[in-house]
Amino acid sequence: MSGERTSAPCDYCADCKDCSGNVLVHIFADTVAKNMDHEDFIRRVLTCVCCYYGANWCGVIDADLPLGVWTPRYWYDAETGWMADTLFYNNESAAQFEHWVLALRNEKTVAYETIEDLRENCPDEYEQYVRLQVKSFMGVPYYQGGNGFVVVKNLTQRQHDAGALMAAANVLGSALRDIQDIEAARLLTKPDQDADENTVVAKVA
Repeated sequence: MSGERTSAPCDYCADCKDCSGNVLVHIFADTVAKNMDHEDFIRRVLTCVCCYYGANWCGVIDADLPLGVWTPRYWYDAETGWMADTLFYNNESAAQFEHWVLALRNEKTVAYETIEDLRENCPDEYEQYVRLQVKSFMGVPYYQGGNGFVVVKNLTQRQHDAGALMAAANVLGSALRDIQDIEAARLLTKPDQDADENTVVAKVA
């Protein structure tokens, strides 16, 4: 996973270097209007955001601060594709990413154009970025359907433009909330379904 994006541009734009944040917002709106499957919607948004920033990875990372873990939930890798093998552990220790914990608690964007800025003051966090092959990153928190960050890593353009990532976090948070509601409804109806399946109907003699 190098710092350069090697994949072709996303479905929406022939050359993402020419698109703007407003165009990206319209793309999200158009995608929502198509009422597609939630997971397919998340894939389309992450793919487009990755392309927009010239990044090589974009994903949704859930946070469970009481347990002290980060968990990658959905991601797109520009080189290997949707939900391909990742360098992230299933459960990353939150203690090793102090900047992210503080940003989530304070509803702030976290971004570094180069991880070398962290080498001296945050050596443990710096070593994690080296392990994850991160050279630069930007993350915007979401608070619907759980909480965590929408993250892009190894940006090659628009490093100072957090607006598109904020828009992505907003629409992805809504999708995650819908998924959570659907799963909750499914769990509520499942006991009734199980009871119906296990009901024995007495035969009339």
